[in-house]
Amino acid sequence: MNGIMNYTCDCHCDSVLNVVRGEGGTLVNEYNVSREGPFLQLFAAWTENGSGLCDRRASEFTGIEPSDIFKLAVKMVETVRENAPLENMTFCESTAEVLKASSQGRNIAMASMEGCGCVDTLEKLHYLRKLGVRFATLTWNPSNILASGCSATGTSEDRGLTDYGREFIKECGKLGIAVDLSHASDKTMRDVLEEDCCAVFASHSNFREVCDHVRNLPPDVAEEIVNRGGFIGLNTYLPFVIEDVPFELYDAEMILHHVYYAADNGWLGSLGFGFDIDGVEAYARDVPLDRSIHDTYMKILSENSCLHEDTLRAIRGGNFFDFLERKLN
Repeated sequence: MNGIMNYTCDCHCDSVLNVVRGEGGTLVNEYNVSREGPFLQLFAAWTENGSGLCDRRASEFTGIEPSDIFKLAVKMVETVRENAPLENMTFCESTAEVLKASSQGRNIAMASMEGCGCVDTLEKLHYLRKLGVRFATLTWNPSNILASGCSATGTSEDRGLTDYGREFIKECGKLGIAVDLSHASDKTMRDVLEEDCCAVFASHSNFREVCDHVRNLPPDVAEEIVNRGGFIGLNTYLPFVIEDVPFELYDAEMILHHVYYAADNGWLGSLGFGFDIDGVEAYARDVPLDRSIHDTYMKILSENSCLHEDTLRAIRGGNFFDFLERKLN
């Protein structure tokens, strides 16, 4: 795996939504491309807000009816596949393809689902797998047919996995699709981990012990993800980073509290990036958007921590490659 140590890996980017909306965007923006070396990016097909604004705008451009959310999800995955080579990326569906592309120093694109409420049959799940989807976030914030979303955490509505949700994650295990616990409720996360039937990770979530937000991972969940050989991608969205700080006072180095927490718990070997690119309202005030966000954060990590250079490279990309090799062959 030595050849991948100069890679930047990021596990959550929403750019494909802008492309499908016809807003003139591209999958890759200047600020989410590492200038220090090649990159691997997971592009999320997000359709979980039902017939809301994102789907109406996308349907106007694609001609897909707002009610046919699954077709929109398929369109988003197909857009990643089609646009990747146009933007100097190789679309990869397997670890073997990732390793081959990385040996050639190629930029890599992979596809994920964010919210699977539209995947209401296992046949649809199989279809997404044939399209190259290898990662599935069960819910967005609301609950769906699979499970309770994070908005139900701490309420009587947090019922965890549904019966169909249990079937779904078992099928994910058979198909080699990693189940993403980001956005899930506490009971959903624990229900998934109890089943032990699939690869698990959290693509863009921080630690609740550091910042008390329902989108962050409780300590027992984070520990079990690590124990199961999973992966945790740090999210730079302010409400998940630190409490009671307004955006105008948000500095990028505040993410270090989560890195130190992971270090104290021995989790640095499972840590990486899930920066929610194009999916957040604003970035830290000292993060310039005319250069790579990831390079900026790596500079902060290098200058403000005592982490060894090998550990820094692993956080930057090596840990995610290791996760792929362990869990998604």
